[in-house]
Amino acid sequence: MPAPTSQPLTPDDVEMLRRVDLAVRTPAAGLAVLAVLLAGCALVFVVIGRLPGAPAGLALAMNAAALVTLLLGVWLFTHRARIDRRLAQATREALAKNSKFTVAGTVDHVAALPGGALRYTVDGQFHVDVVPVLGLDAPRSHATGRPLTAVRHLAQAPVEIECVARDNAVHLLLRTRYPMARQATRTERPATSRDRRRAGRSDRRFMGVVLAGGAVLAIGTAWADGFRPGFGLFMAGYAAAICALVFAVGVLPQLLRARRFTHLHTVSGPVTEILTAQVPQGKHTAEVRWFRVDGQLFGALDLKTDAQLGNQVTVEFLGNARAAEGGRVVSLQRSATAPPA
Repeated sequence: MPAPTSQPLTPDDVEMLRRVDLAVRTPAAGLAVLAVLLAGCALVFVVIGRLPGAPAGLALAMNAAALVTLLLGVWLFTHRARIDRRLAQATREALAKNSKFTVAGTVDHVAALPGGALRYTVDGQFHVDVVPVLGLDAPRSHATGRPLTAVRHLAQAPVEIECVARDNAVHLLLRTRYPMARQATRTERPATSRDRRRAGRSDRRFMGVVLAGGAVLAIGTAWADGFRPGFGLFMAGYAAAICALVFAVGVLPQLLRARRFTHLHTVSGPVTEILTAQVPQGKHTAEVRWFRVDGQLFGALDLKTDAQLGNQVTVEFLGNARAAEGGRVVSLQRSATAPPA
């Protein structure tokens, strides 16, 4: 059974833990905005029910909708805040202790566990339960706990698992290295405006869909009411306000964040693990994959690649010069095919 060894945190470890802490705090701020939005919706529902020309019985329906939205907002905020408080406390304790441990051995199997955790079976009997940091596509991507459905990895290969200890025996995984895999290379250069535009493609597509939907709702509602003052124009203005709020809360912070990244980092090396999850997209679910290269996980919700386990890939991501463990993925492309090491 391998004996864990303890080491101090490196600057990259500290940067990653700070990003995990940011990922915990980001939804808390977002939920506060959501709570205000839901309260505003409740007020709007009451106003709609009292507008001149509103259909009979609409006031009762709108008051009921107001109550439901308020209750939903309270439940979402309290439930998520309780979970995030525990995550934030564990992360800050790790930063205060300035310590991590490494388990080295031969990996036999990696399995996905409930709650977004992984179980590494090392040297045939030693289990290491960890929660991986899935990352780089957005601040929230550094949050832990996303449910995973499948894991592929290099079998019977030497492995080094770097973790931060947590009280509940499910540790926070910083990175997993496969020393016998081909050596990865890293380069960096100053980021250009074109790099930032490439990184913001998904934000622009998302905002385009929101604007199109808002325009259809606003114009359709106003047209159905004959563009008269009252219900129709009120709903048109409300739809426009919702689109503006979505942009301000969901898109603008991403665009501003990308502008703060100063360098484009490039990592070239073999894929040593592939983690898979199912995420909802409307009425359907989509498969999202994260690829481990040089010990680090890379992924993005809109990332399109045919890379497989053992393939040589090249990853480009925006980040800062002082630490290469955080940023936003621009591309992940297969550069060569090779058998697993």
